[in-house]
Amino acid sequence: MKRIVIILTLTFITFSCKNPSKTETSYGNQIQAKFDTFLKQKVNHENDASNDIQKKEFLDKYDKDLIAFIDSNKVFVNWQAKIEDIKTYDYGKTTEVSCKLSYKPEEYREVSFYCSYVVENSKLKTDSLYNKIKRIGDYSTVYFDGFIVRNIDNKVVYTNDDETLKLSYPSFKFNLLNISEKKREDKLSENLKNVVNVNFKVFELLKQKVNKTITEKEWKRKTEDLGLEKIEKSLNSQEKQYSNIMKEYLVNDFMHE
Repeated sequence: MKRIVIILTLTFITFSCKNPSKTETSYGNQIQAKFDTFLKQKVNHENDASNDIQKKEFLDKYDKDLIAFIDSNKVFVNWQAKIEDIKTYDYGKTTEVSCKLSYKPEEYREVSFYCSYVVENSKLKTDSLYNKIKRIGDYSTVYFDGFIVRNIDNKVVYTNDDETLKLSYPSFKFNLLNISEKKREDKLSENLKNVVNVNFKVFELLKQKVNKTITEKEWKRKTEDLGLEKIEKSLNSQEKQYSNIMKEYLVNDFMHE
């Protein structure tokens, strides 16, 4: 009997080692794993709210915690997903390419990022991001960089407004900065990380100016003090392109949200 118990125990241990948690096997990326753990914990506590008042307070707290997570990481780097619905739309002088990036950590949970990138038709042959997407087939596994879109009021923008799906099936509007079928480094160079942080600071100041919480004079002084142009000189050509794409997204989000 003791021998049977030992065999069963060893079998269980072997099975457990070969079948680690979904988060461990799916994401070699530590930040993506933390993000998924964050979402999973929120889903697990969603049903603790037993009336509409509690549900509203719970969702308000979720929104604040999500913003805090985004602010602490700025740009998601080298996250893994499946790509699908790669489409293009010709608008005469420009072309829009769109796609959906998603991962499904559990049977009843899926996280989706909806991306849209616009490029001038005269630059189609030379635009790096456009050509990277162009070479990828639907349903491929990809590794991507980018950031979740927020509006002028700093609220996360979803492509689906259904509150009941907000946690288990979030569909974020997303600004895609880089994409590849090959895994890359999970972090940016120190120079590029610095530029990314300054880019966000510049546009936070722009929001403050528009909302009239700072004056035009304060806006000019504070943006000059950040010295974005000077810092960008430390970047290589690929990093400069990364920063330029980011600024285009930030301007577009500011103008249209």
